[in-house]
Amino acid sequence: MVFQFLNQLELTAADLTAKRKQTKMILNTVKQGIFLLDENLNLEDERSQFFDTLFVNVRDNHSFLELIKNKLPQRDFVATKDYLELFFNETVNPTLLSSINPIDKILMTFTGDKGEITYTWLEFEFERILLKNGSVQILGLFKDVTERVLLEEKLLLEENESSKNMENLFQVIHVNPELMNEFLKDSEDEINKINELLRVETKDTASVINHIFTIVHSIKGNALLLGLNNIATKLQEFEEYIKELKVTDPTWRELLKLTVNLAELKHDIYGIKELIGKIMTFQKKVGGKANNSKFILEETLRKFINKLSLEYDKSIDLNIEGYDINLIPEKYRRLFKDTINQFIRNSVAHGLEHSDERVTLKKGPVGTISISLKKHGDNLEFIFRDDGSGLSIKKLKASAIKNKGFSQDQMKNMKNADIVKLIFHPGFSTANSVNEIAGQGVGMSVIKNHVESAGGKLSIKSSTGKFCEFKILLPV
Repeated sequence: MVFQFLNQLELTAADLTAKRKQTKMILNTVKQGIFLLDENLNLEDERSQFFDTLFVNVRDNHSFLELIKNKLPQRDFVATKDYLELFFNETVNPTLLSSINPIDKILMTFTGDKGEITYTWLEFEFERILLKNGSVQILGLFKDVTERVLLEEKLLLEENESSKNMENLFQVIHVNPELMNEFLKDSEDEINKINELLRVETKDTASVINHIFTIVHSIKGNALLLGLNNIATKLQEFEEYIKELKVTDPTWRELLKLTVNLAELKHDIYGIKELIGKIMTFQKKVGGKANNSKFILEETLRKFINKLSLEYDKSIDLNIEGYDINLIPEKYRRLFKDTINQFIRNSVAHGLEHSDERVTLKKGPVGTISISLKKHGDNLEFIFRDDGSGLSIKKLKASAIKNKGFSQDQMKNMKNADIVKLIFHPGFSTANSVNEIAGQGVGMSVIKNHVESAGGKLSIKSSTGKFCEFKILLPV
């Protein structure tokens, strides 16, 4: 209907006045931007009032390109210029032109009279118009679709949030609520620690970043232990971002950008907390029975090991017969959880062999992880052991030279016992790649620091091709 005004260009003088009135009425009332461009891409005098309302201070013969130049990204501007010039090439198919429109939907920036900036989503359409005198013009139309786009984005966010909640439900429904509540409490405590770090400005940003990284790494490990893959993936991305930030030697203001990630993390944890509350309420109503602590621990560790076994294509069994969980005082609860978590991931990723390799080495096809905890004088004695390949002195030397700046001569003169201790250095890893399970090189150093901070001792024994054993003594 709005195209009717174009016919006036070839009408007789008698009909011209009437048609102009009709055209003017249409252009003043239609809720679309309508305009004509000549061969120089300048505006003709016929255009809708809606056009002038959005693009203020427009004059006749105004360059359309100049009008939009500062309202969209440079790349889109160049593409639009090249696109509009194609309309004057008669060899270009009109159907093709409509399919390659670079601004069929585009976000434009407008500045008001008082300097305020607004963002508007517009949909543009262009049509080649061939006049009777043989000249070509471009008919342009656009409409403001900001409300529709914002609604679509809102619906998409709600859909994603709903999908994420459903995934979280499937993940948490298989986890013991007591363990889950413990994880949520610990995670909230750790996030609060990060917030406290970011409240006090310091020039030593490197130290703050390292501290934040170890906290995030610890939360990620516990999320993996419980099978909270969504949280673990987000924490892995957070870790990578922190590593990139560290390389840039950030200012304190740049470091504060981490609060955005923390806010998103707290939001996800709060969502899981609500789910757990509903699950626990349901269990109370149906009379769910509580399991003993050792059963809960063993069930959780077996699920974790089974999950890792599938990911690494290994067969692994767990021996937890000698582990008396009731001996652990509350002050060591988190330390033991983090330690077992880290040791299991290291064993699966680095220590235990694939079944065919074990058979070749005349071992059983199934690797074994053994955990024991007992009272030993005035100490708690915790032993973690796997019957895998043990620590490879050759690999440790190679990694120390490649990644930690040691020289060949230093490695030659270093005793094997000291080479083994390199695994406790921050950033030390023999992994070829980094993933959610292993490769960051921070887990072992964190465990050592926690043990020593508690007044304990951490020792290691290893036999190449046979086993690797960690022993922790903690004062009771």
